[in-house]
Amino acid sequence: HDEWIVVEGRQRLSRWESCATCQQPLTGAVQVELRRRWWRRYREAPACHDKIQALRNVAVALMTHDEPDAADRLFDEASRGLPRDQPDVLLTEIARAGVLDPAVALETLTGIRARIGQCADVVVRLTLAFSIGHALRTLRRSREAIPFAAESV
Repeated sequence: HDEWIVVEGRQRLSRWESCATCQQPLTGAVQVELRRRWWRRYREAPACHDKIQALRNVAVALMTHDEPDAADRLFDEASRGLPRDQPDVLLTEIARAGVLDPAVALETLTGIRARIGQCADVVVRLTLAFSIGHALRTLRRSREAIPFAAESV
C-alpha cells in the first residue's frame, strides 16, 4: 500500500476508502496516514467544507485506531468558531457520535435530531437518519431502525 499512498496522497485525496490497486478497504495505520495527508493539504487554509471534512475524517480514523484524545482535539477543531447549526458542525457531531458505544451514540444522535428538528440540509438529514438506524441495528433493535433506513435512502 505504501506506493499507492504516495501517489494517492498527492493526486486524489478523496479516495481514501479503499486501495485503488487491490480494492481492499483501508484500515489501521494506512487509513490514518492517508487521511492525515489529506488533512495536511488544508491545514493552513481558512475554514471551508473541505478542511472540516478532512479534519472529521482524520478524527474518525484516529478514534477507530484507538487514539481518542487526538481524535477529540480534531473534532473540537473542526467545529471551533462555527455556529452550532451549521451543516459541517452538525456532520462533525454526527461523526463523533458514530464512533461511540452504540447506546451512547444513539442517545447523542437522537439528542441532535431533537435539537435540529427538520434541518434543511439534506446531507445532514440523511447522515443523521442513517447513523441512528445503524446504532439501532447494532443494538439489535432492527424494527425501530426501519423508519430511519427508509428516511436515509
